[in-house]
Amino acid sequence: SGPTKEKPLKEYSEYRVPNEIRVSLMPALVAALQKESPESNRVLWTLAVHGCFTDLVGYCDNKAVKIFGMINADAKQTLAMLRKSAAKCLKHGRLSVVEIMTFAASMKLDLVATWKPTKELLSEFTLTGLQQVARAIDVNETLAEAKLRDTIQKEWPAGYVPPFLNSHF
Repeated sequence: SGPTKEKPLKEYSEYRVPNEIRVSLMPALVAALQKESPESNRVLWTLAVHGCFTDLVGYCDNKAVKIFGMINADAKQTLAMLRKSAAKCLKHGRLSVVEIMTFAASMKLDLVATWKPTKELLSEFTLTGLQQVARAIDVNETLAEAKLRDTIQKEWPAGYVPPFLNSHF
């Protein structure tokens, strides 16, 4: 058999690439939750009830009862508290990419349209992957690898998802 073709992504753990995508989607979700709207309020309550805000909710069987027992304030104060908590907790939260996308969609937010990869995610790409992206976004693919990586980071158009990352969205 002939030489094995290099895959566009390095051998990576099942965790790292989806996690870097998750991390890069977070800021947009957090920003959406900071806006006062019925949709963002609903998502905040859902997250709180499901125990996603770990500093508000101790792990217990009935998370909903626990959080409503802990908060002794009117709804407006409570939402302000949840908003403040959201930014901190989502960064360390256990939400999957699918959950993040679902919450964003319920706030009519298209996360893919604004998505750009993090430097950490780009560091996972092989040279083959970088060249594939370079061709797609009109970057000179013959640059040395480090320069290619930096140039791609700068030139990456918001919302572009290369085929080899599709399965993670």
